[in-house]
Amino acid sequence: MIKIESNIKDLQKRLKNLEKQKNFALRNALNATAFAAQKEAKKQLSKKLDRPTPFTVKGVQVERATKQNLQAVVKIPSNRNYMKYQIEGGIRRPKRWSVGITTPAPSQPLNQYGNVPNKRFSSLSKRRDVFVGTPKGHRGKRRGVYQRVEPTNAPRKKIRGRGNTKKRHMALRKWLNLIHSAKYQQRFPFGKIVQTVVKEQFPKEFDKALKHAFKTSNVFR
Repeated sequence: MIKIESNIKDLQKRLKNLEKQKNFALRNALNATAFAAQKEAKKQLSKKLDRPTPFTVKGVQVERATKQNLQAVVKIPSNRNYMKYQIEGGIRRPKRWSVGITTPAPSQPLNQYGNVPNKRFSSLSKRRDVFVGTPKGHRGKRRGVYQRVEPTNAPRKKIRGRGNTKKRHMALRKWLNLIHSAKYQQRFPFGKIVQTVVKEQFPKEFDKALKHAFKTSNVFR
């Protein structure tokens, strides 16, 4: 009779350590792949969109994988919900409380990113010489944000009941257009960009992380 003895407890401990090393390698590979996808998405964002703001670029974020959750996520958070139309396309409509979607009127100043400054509508709407709507008596004028301007060379007009008091015709300066909807084409295929990087990078990253994990562990020592 040949008796074979084995240290079961030691073997079980080694197998447990082996599982830990595998999960450690998996976590590192997931995070490395996620950050590679984030980097590529930011790069493509600057190519696909015209002068995206730093706020938009920083919106490509990563949720790291942890010991408790072996899942890494590349995402664009809800506070960049305007990116939905760049990613998916579709028709954008104003919110219920909104007067409309604002677009710049011709020849109006824009910021360095080619956009209407965020606070322009709120600052204009507080002025007494500004109104929101469709001008009366001005054929061809559409709904928007207008400022009443007194031109220097405008003809004077008499006001009834006030003797010879004269008043200039007020001109209108249009700051913003107000539209009911805007149609967008897909310009930034976010999901496709991330999936391409994951497909190419994850096998390489996992193989590298696994080799490193076994090399630095004492599982087989």
